[in-house]
Amino acid sequence: MSQRFTLDELGLMHTMIGVSLEGAEENDAPVKIVNTLRSIMEKLEPMIEEECNIFNTFQDIATQLDDLHLASKIIVKNPDAVTTDYQTN
Repeated sequence: MSQRFTLDELGLMHTMIGVSLEGAEENDAPVKIVNTLRSIMEKLEPMIEEECNIFNTFQDIATQLDDLHLASKIIVKNPDAVTTDYQTN
């Protein structure tokens, strides 16, 4: 079973690798180390972006569900009330 890193884990790794890369560059570390750290950063960034997109999509759906729940309460109390139209994608 494949496990994914959480957004918090990815963020922490990005920060740690970023600090390490900065230190390596400032201290003239061997090119291989600097290149390896850069490679890790390049691989982490799309993973972070993907997890952010998943989180944002979840937040959007949760907000829509909250709005729909509120609209349903309004309609139950007043069937003639005007509410937002909801469409499925």
